[in-house]
Amino acid sequence: MIFFTENNYKAIEEGDKIIDENIIYDIKNILGYGSFGAVYKSTTSVGRDIAIKIIHKRILFRQQAASLIENEILVHLSIKHNNIINLEKMFQDSNGIYLIMELCYCSLYNIIYENAENPFDNIFNPMKQIVNGLMYLKENLIVHRDIKPSNILINYDGIIKIADFGESKKLNSINDVILDNEDNKNSNMEVIRGTKLYLSPQVIMGEEYSFETDVWALGIVFCELLFQKNPFAGIHYVGYIRNVYKQNIQYPSDLKSEYKQLIHKMFIQDRLERISLYDLLIELDKI
Repeated sequence: MIFFTENNYKAIEEGDKIIDENIIYDIKNILGYGSFGAVYKSTTSVGRDIAIKIIHKRILFRQQAASLIENEILVHLSIKHNNIINLEKMFQDSNGIYLIMELCYCSLYNIIYENAENPFDNIFNPMKQIVNGLMYLKENLIVHRDIKPSNILINYDGIIKIADFGESKKLNSINDVILDNEDNKNSNMEVIRGTKLYLSPQVIMGEEYSFETDVWALGIVFCELLFQKNPFAGIHYVGYIRNVYKQNIQYPSDLKSEYKQLIHKMFIQDRLERISLYDLLIELDKI
């Protein structure tokens, strides 16, 4: 349970030190930003480099979003898989909530758009690893809801790690879905979960989230790996929506036909007809 004190919270910054159970975490450079804080590289007092996600309580208090963070922590602590970022522990004090995670060196976004070092021989290697991670989540009835290149990390051994479970949700059964209005309970945050340019047709229409939501988003990641572009991207979000419903996929002229066929299966409008994770893994093995 998250506790709050008065509103005089101190913002945590680079160079600060955080202590928990006789371990000192020396906060180094920032690795990325989130809605409620940031992720930093940190070196512990025993000389180990880790990633620490710092969630500022002053922001949680202001946005009444404690239930969202509690959900993220409970979901993440319940799962362990080689292709999912390892959440080792969490602790809190009057200023923040601290999630201690394994350190990765970059994300797929860094590789696709910022020319970071690419450890993979081909794009099917990371795709298969992502699918394996998503299949594990499905086995545990968890929909990620924010699959995108910046949430797919790579560790120093070249292993894919699905990260950021802030939008995730655990379902009641394999055929269950999440209705939009369920996300409005106990929070004044906006209903839509996920990143706009990765949303499936069902989410855009305010219908439901399901395991097929993650397949749609992964289709966009696949395209970005193939040709460094969101295939539905418009000038703005309205342009994305228009392209999604018109199935106006912007393929490079030299893209192989078998790649197009697989992409089409990931972008079928009817979620029940969309390719399953299991079948997707089989298709990736064939190519």
